[in-house]
Amino acid sequence: ERQRISSGAAFEERVGYSRAVRVGQHVWVSGTGPIMPGDADPPADPYEQARLCLEIIGRALAEAGASLDDVVRPRIYVTRPEDIEAVGRAHREAFGTAL
Repeated sequence: ERQRISSGAAFEERVGYSRAVRVGQHVWVSGTGPIMPGDADPPADPYEQARLCLEIIGRALAEAGASLDDVVRPRIYVTRPEDIEAVGRAHREAFGTAL
């Protein structure tokens, strides 16, 4: 059985994807950007953007019956190398006990 999980972002319907999909005991999470309610501007700070992305992922995982502690392989993409420290700090805070 396939459970599709939506974050409610309009982009999901426009391009055809789900925030997460659970099949059996496995949950796959889509790539996630710092999408704000009502298409508001995201935070300018890379740490805050990463933290927001991880919150969105955490909510999707919770809806699927999982948590960030269940993640076994996250991926980080940054567009500016100088942002990796800030983004890495948010990653460590989210996954520090899981990985």
